[in-house]
Amino acid sequence: MVVVHLSGGLGNQLFQYAVGRHFAHMLNTELKLDLSSAKVLLTPKGHTNYRLGDFCVEENIATPEEIDYVKATGIINPSPFAEQNQQNIFIAGHWMHSEESFADVADIIRREFSLKNPLHPISAAWEKKISAEENSVALHIRHGDYAAIYHAMIAGLLPLNYYKTCVARLKEIYPNIKVFVFSDDQKWTRENLKLDVPTEFVTDCESDNEEFYLISRCKHNVIANSTFSWWAAWLNPNPDKKVFVPTPWTRSTLWTQGFPADWTQIPVDFEDQPIEFPPLLSIIVHVRNNAANLPFLLGGILSQSNRNFELIIIDDASDDGSENIYRQIATQKKITLLKMNRVIGRAAAWNLGLAHARGEYVMFLGGDDLILPDAVQMLCVTYSSFSKNLIFAVRYLEENPEGNVYIGGLENRKFSLHVDEQFKTLNAPAVLPNIDSRQGLLMTSTQAVNNLLSTKFFKREFLEENSLRFSEKSDVDSQLLFLANAVALNGEVILIPDVFYITPRK
Repeated sequence: MVVVHLSGGLGNQLFQYAVGRHFAHMLNTELKLDLSSAKVLLTPKGHTNYRLGDFCVEENIATPEEIDYVKATGIINPSPFAEQNQQNIFIAGHWMHSEESFADVADIIRREFSLKNPLHPISAAWEKKISAEENSVALHIRHGDYAAIYHAMIAGLLPLNYYKTCVARLKEIYPNIKVFVFSDDQKWTRENLKLDVPTEFVTDCESDNEEFYLISRCKHNVIANSTFSWWAAWLNPNPDKKVFVPTPWTRSTLWTQGFPADWTQIPVDFEDQPIEFPPLLSIIVHVRNNAANLPFLLGGILSQSNRNFELIIIDDASDDGSENIYRQIATQKKITLLKMNRVIGRAAAWNLGLAHARGEYVMFLGGDDLILPDAVQMLCVTYSSFSKNLIFAVRYLEENPEGNVYIGGLENRKFSLHVDEQFKTLNAPAVLPNIDSRQGLLMTSTQAVNNLLSTKFFKREFLEENSLRFSEKSDVDSQLLFLANAVALNGEVILIPDVFYITPRK
């Protein structure tokens, strides 16, 4: 038996079902649906949680006993590209968005992902308009939820230039195109999307599923970074269709997307926005005569796989040429430089950087530190799952002539891995709850969790609400005191096993 745990919106549920159908076909077994996270809640516009009821899918609903049995005896989320001998499979989560994961049942999927019932009158009228056009184009803009800060940081709101580029490319091929705009925020779209081709904004459909169907009935598709329009474009039966897709698919690399080979990928810059969204992370760096290490530190920061960060550099009156190094990157808009005329100390510098920070989270580095290129992405993945105030890494690298760890770009330097003793077996994010003031001080001072400030992410709002700052009286003790206070005030810590910080040999 194959059981599919349905969750998310229509696009995600279609992918979950498609992968489940693939496994059921491979094993010649029954496909059943787990609706425990997608209960049927009817509204005037259809199903809000369970989204497949309007389609011709096989609605075999799994019982709680069947769900427990398959979980206990089967494989959870196996690769769709591997042969399976196990007869029980449980599918859950957000699956890789690629037609290759269900290619063997593509014809079945096309048949099952058709609507059961005739369109309601308004949607039927739109279909008639669309069918009358020789080269109709469905242009999908997802703005409503993507304009919220969380989605804007993780998924990313597509810039309008992407849509204008796609329409211009289509117009070169088909001069007589007519664009039908579909959006979850038609008011914003009408006010901001200006095209030089005939355009209509599709409104008042009976349900999202009928709107989804209409997108698939246009001759060509310009899709958003949304599984909703991905599937509508894939289901488009026009053999000569042109489909335009954004690349990268999201602002972060948390989600990736696979596209059919004949779809046209259009490069996008998620920073090109009429509205500037705050970054996920503010990286605050104190520099005091660190010219020798700065090229490596800045190289690690600027090569981050996830670009959703800002960099704040506080130069504490350096006189070793450090300024000549960081000034070379000063033109980048995500970088703020603060040059001190007199030495203020690391604690005061970090406090100053915090006052300028805009990120959801902050991390504090010294000019003699190093971070790996996936540091921001590690925060992004953890944030999407937990969104907690304090995120601590329990592993880090330290430069060591006897080490056996090698880092790309740091040739001729060896490192060793350090792991917090209590958490050597930690292989996934874990919550450490119920910490009081005394425990917090002991934990950070005895290295039950290492007291390296630079292996920590702090939610900026939490620091502001509690007026947490570094004590400027003693720079050495201020880091430990800051950590202990943060732990005691919050009462819990998220621990992650990922390595993102390197401490060079002193």
